[in-house]
Amino acid sequence: MSLLKGMCESEGLYEIFSNTINEYKMLENIEKIIFLFSGGKDATLGLYFMDKYIKEKQLNVKLEALMVTYPKHVYYLEDESEAECFIKTKEFWNELGVDLKVFDSDQEDLKDGEIRGCRICKGARKQIVDTYLDKVSKESKTAVVTGYTLYDVLAYLDEISLVSNYNFNINELKEQNAINRIQNCLHKMKAKEELPNGLTIIRPLICMHEDDIMDVIKKAHMPYINRPCKVSDSKHKREYFKVLNTVGTINNVSYKGVLDFLDKVSIELPYTFTDIEYENYFTDC
Repeated sequence: MSLLKGMCESEGLYEIFSNTINEYKMLENIEKIIFLFSGGKDATLGLYFMDKYIKEKQLNVKLEALMVTYPKHVYYLEDESEAECFIKTKEFWNELGVDLKVFDSDQEDLKDGEIRGCRICKGARKQIVDTYLDKVSKESKTAVVTGYTLYDVLAYLDEISLVSNYNFNINELKEQNAINRIQNCLHKMKAKEELPNGLTIIRPLICMHEDDIMDVIKKAHMPYINRPCKVSDSKHKREYFKVLNTVGTINNVSYKGVLDFLDKVSIELPYTFTDIEYENYFTDC
């Protein structure tokens, strides 16, 4: 009964997923998808829906998932053997026939209480992802897919509020670091983005609430990487999510609502990466 209920709720979210793909023409002229797959709940549902969508629509689109096993303690035990959730996750995608490519990082694992944990983790993953994407960056019609959800969008909107001191007129900001950070957040709020290097980034879960995703994953008994990160408590998005879940019963926010709000305060989502300085154009890993 629980499994059946989970799959029924999954169909509701899958409809949202499909509508998002169609509304933003995410797969238009796309022949290959590289899904950045952490194995977490958001990425798990996103990859599952993407695989289902491609198969149901009989699209001529190659799907592969790219997993970087960092931080190491999330995927491996102290004796360096694979954690049970990691084993089950790989078995699940293998049975579905999804091409899952797994890479280990040479970076030393995070230490307890590491205050730069998120930055270190992002750097370790980014190095491997960038190296991999360099091999395909000259290919046309390739999309990189991330597992950003509506809650991520709201977290970035909260960050913009704090960085700007609730003054949404970015033109009045004088600190370049604050401007760059806001532009960084705005980029990650886009559903689809064309990059100067020829790749496309799409974020198909951007219309979904994180708590709904979690409900479906649990009720459908879908395996995912559920070992906590040592430094997750220092991740500011986690605190935003706690507030959002607290008001979950009255939370009727939508992606369209976010876009309408940004329009009212005269903030436009960027259309290129030329307005922000990066080592390269890929920042979502």
